[in-house]
Amino acid sequence: MSTQPSLFETEDLPQPEWDSDSWETPDWLAQKMASLVLPSDKIILEPAAGTGQIVKWLPLDVPLTCCEIKSSRSTELIQRNASNHYWNYRAFLYTSDFLGDIVEKLEWANSFALLITNPPFSKALEFIEQGLKCLDREYERARLLYLLPSDFCQSVARYEAFNKLDCHIHHEYKIVNRVAIVTGK
Repeated sequence: MSTQPSLFETEDLPQPEWDSDSWETPDWLAQKMASLVLPSDKIILEPAAGTGQIVKWLPLDVPLTCCEIKSSRSTELIQRNASNHYWNYRAFLYTSDFLGDIVEKLEWANSFALLITNPPFSKALEFIEQGLKCLDREYERARLLYLLPSDFCQSVARYEAFNKLDCHIHHEYKIVNRVAIVTGK
């Protein structure tokens, strides 16, 4: 059995941490999402910031908190993309085994004008539910701006669960051959 000759030496690089929820938002789509930020959105949360793809296109003069649970592989890239914002390397969703996170999240209740993210699709409903708790209900334009599959509410179970939340889909932006951007309050 012969091996393919190599033109140059390569290092054994570690495999990136990836799972089916690790889809990076392309720049063109992150820019489109960022363009939907309103001048009146005074405080923003990116609850699943990943490598900062969306964050790097957001206005620099708006207070922004970025939450990301995976800090090992992408910390350097995240800091380069959006070093001027506050980064919190913790889970956005409440977890029973991480009491400190729960206490911190309670401080976030009713705090943000906008939550903008490409959430892990397998936990999108939980991200919506948690995000609604973080919205500033005094701000009439408070909303979630989430990148979700266009068939997100097509399953009966997910549709029924979504309908139990205190929100509605305000606008859906269709993206041909991609998932859709969904906003709601």
